[in-house]
Amino acid sequence: MNIEDDIRKKLNDEEGDSNELIQKAEETIYKYDNFHSENNNSDNITFNLDSITVKNLKTIILTNKITGILNMISGILASLTVIGLLTGVPTVLIGLKLLESSKVLENLQYNKKGEELRQYFESYGKACKYTLILMIIGIIFFILYIIFIIVIFGFFIYYI
Repeated sequence: MNIEDDIRKKLNDEEGDSNELIQKAEETIYKYDNFHSENNNSDNITFNLDSITVKNLKTIILTNKITGILNMISGILASLTVIGLLTGVPTVLIGLKLLESSKVLENLQYNKKGEELRQYFESYGKACKYTLILMIIGIIFFILYIIFIIVIFGFFIYYI
């Protein structure tokens, strides 16, 4: 055996050791991952509720409740005017969906059933959709407001 063969053999041995180390690291990461799929071909997800996740769930529940109540109050106040109805109704709907999602998440925290997680995503998804609609309405109102200001400003400059 010459020197080149000896070097190749050592490199292959070291490469094999590093591949084993990488494989063990990947298995360890997969083992302790809190949110992973058991089978890549399956739609099932395993989710472990550790103490940090429970603390984060409580924070999300509290934040959703507060935001939901504030959205409902601001939506009701905005709906007192005729023009405000366009933004008030979606704001109230967002508040209702956020409150609903917080209740479902609270049930998930105590019952630990996957159906509640699905319901949470459904409720929160609707709240996000209504928020998008509200943002689009707000952008349209802003553009109309700018056009109105330009027209009024042009009117005053032209006649003054």
